[in-house]
Amino acid sequence: MILRPFLVAIVFALPGNAFGQETQPALVYKLKNVAAADVAQSVTAQALQQKLEVTIVAEPVSNRLVVIGDAAAQKRVAGLLAVLDQAPPQVIVAMMIVEAPADFAKDSGLGDGDKWVLTPREARMLTAAIRREKEKGRMDVLSRPILHLTDNRTGFMQIGDEGEYYTIHTTPHLSPKGDSVSLKIQAQFTKAKPGSTPPGETVTPVAYKGIDSTECAESVPTGWTLVVRCARRASGKDARDILLIMVPTAIEK
Repeated sequence: MILRPFLVAIVFALPGNAFGQETQPALVYKLKNVAAADVAQSVTAQALQQKLEVTIVAEPVSNRLVVIGDAAAQKRVAGLLAVLDQAPPQVIVAMMIVEAPADFAKDSGLGDGDKWVLTPREARMLTAAIRREKEKGRMDVLSRPILHLTDNRTGFMQIGDEGEYYTIHTTPHLSPKGDSVSLKIQAQFTKAKPGSTPPGETVTPVAYKGIDSTECAESVPTGWTLVVRCARRASGKDARDILLIMVPTAIEK
């Protein structure tokens, strides 16, 4: 990324200079991805270590840095800012939430357990199994959201109607090489009591008839598929599983 400074109309005297002595031009850098106040402290510390005669002033409202010093010092500071003002990595998580018969995981080859990591080939086989069950009327695809997430930041989604809600929080952590994503997932199924108000639409406490939730963390090679059993509804022959199917992909800069 190339930072584009622009020359301000006024000039500032370096600290210690008497009025009327030689002044230094001030360059202003507009920061895009980091807070000016935080960067000012970091760059000032590094400038002191490198013995650069430069003054750095933060403008928090406009998120700009004013850099005062000679051309050589300003060039060094510009290099530091280019490193610090980098956009954080981004991750796309394509999701599918399905409601399936309780025996689907075993019959489709997933087996026992509550989470599975699938290769692209295995994921295609799972998609075919979902399609067959859907044609038989035994499978419901509840939602196909796509989350655009910043690395290490939690994304949130909620689906449902006035009686049932599925809430999912997802936090991705991209590996240093960008070839895998660690996904931290918190999924919750909530069934409201008759007459209650959906979450987020009232400031008063809401009573619920039942809550089923799961938490897990799993590392997934980018482009592979993570399947998580979020909840089991009913029991016996009427038991149904809520499966969360996720495909994380790192966005290349």
